[in-house]
Amino acid sequence: MTTFRMLPRPWMRRMSYSMPDALKPRPVRHGIVLGYNLSGDLVHNLQDSTGTVAITTSARYHDGRLFIGSLMEPHIAVHEL
Repeated sequence: MTTFRMLPRPWMRRMSYSMPDALKPRPVRHGIVLGYNLSGDLVHNLQDSTGTVAITTSARYHDGRLFIGSLMEPHIAVHEL
């Protein structure tokens, strides 16, 4: 929400970028995997509000399981389908 308020105000964005990291708000850890069919319709919407796999970069289905990867996490999450 704050980003939308800052869009029309470039000076505010520049000021926020120059703030020390300790003063910046922490991002919300929330992972999302979306699945679409060949027609482009959304058929799966898997969300992880616990933040176990927060920045999802890959998902692969194999033998009834979905393997979910992230460049930021030291593990691969497995979701049984």
